[in-house]
Amino acid sequence: MQAAKKYVKNYIVMFLVTAAMIALLMFFAPATRSFTTLLSLLKQGIAPAILGWGVLFNIKAGNWDFGVGAEVLIAAIIGGNIAKMLGMGIAGVIVCCMVVGFAAGTVSGILYRLLRIPTIIISIAIMLIYESICGIVFGGKGVSLDLSYLVLSHFPGNVLMWIAGFLIAYILFFKTRIGYNIKAVGSNIKIAEDNGINVKRTKALALSIAGLFAGLYAAVNVGSSGAVRTVSAMGTMGTCFNAMMCVFIGLSIVGGGNIFIAIYFGAVVMQMIQMALMVFGIPTQYSQVVVAIFVIAFMLFSTNAPEIRENIRRKRHGGSFPHLAQ
Repeated sequence: MQAAKKYVKNYIVMFLVTAAMIALLMFFAPATRSFTTLLSLLKQGIAPAILGWGVLFNIKAGNWDFGVGAEVLIAAIIGGNIAKMLGMGIAGVIVCCMVVGFAAGTVSGILYRLLRIPTIIISIAIMLIYESICGIVFGGKGVSLDLSYLVLSHFPGNVLMWIAGFLIAYILFFKTRIGYNIKAVGSNIKIAEDNGINVKRTKALALSIAGLFAGLYAAVNVGSSGAVRTVSAMGTMGTCFNAMMCVFIGLSIVGGGNIFIAIYFGAVVMQMIQMALMVFGIPTQYSQVVVAIFVIAFMLFSTNAPEIRENIRRKRHGGSFPHLAQ
């Protein structure tokens, strides 16, 4: 019984926050009051969550990787076209995209270690290089797949991709030495170094892992829409920021639960916010501002939640606040 209560307590915040946000949307926008809308939000949160899981490794390692969106683009275009030319089917698209994404992330990691330049600078340079490459390879036409490949936008393909991504992320983060080292570096670099952890190598591995998940996200994207086009300079930045937003929202509502499930709910909240912006006719140029406001609100709540709970507890026990009497 105690174990069940603890489990519910650990996960109730992320469930309630997500449910409350969806309820607000449906209350203020009657057109969205349907099971179809709810199901659509849950489905649309799958792909951003997968990319967010990869971005989490970077954030925990202390990396600022703005090239992950470009890694998605190059993985989709190169991996998708290779699988198409070889007639490998959707399984080949998934494998090729993940391989290209991992290779792209690994190149970022290698450059970071060789040049000894902060990841934020390396990643911006990588973003511009990858975007340029995508505008050259395959005639700059991106990738286009026929209908036989489009199986990842609906059940069971989308759910299987979610499960596969979740298991890879969970095992890497919680069950391997790589995950332990990444968390240690993110907590305190000095202590990590004193315990024999190679910080540069760990941060480079985090970039590689983010690239792997960028490839998985690319596969879901191209296996859902069937086409990915090239973009203008820094056009992939939006993909990167959206993934970061999912992670920040997830970190703010995780409580004692699983961080990867929290990031998924963060992705659902992000989709809900974007749907609300569309329903209420808010111009797209203001979308990032609105999303940033919501993220700040979530982070403030997360930071102050322990103090709020303590104040509530004291009020229930007679309103005693010993720290105010000092």
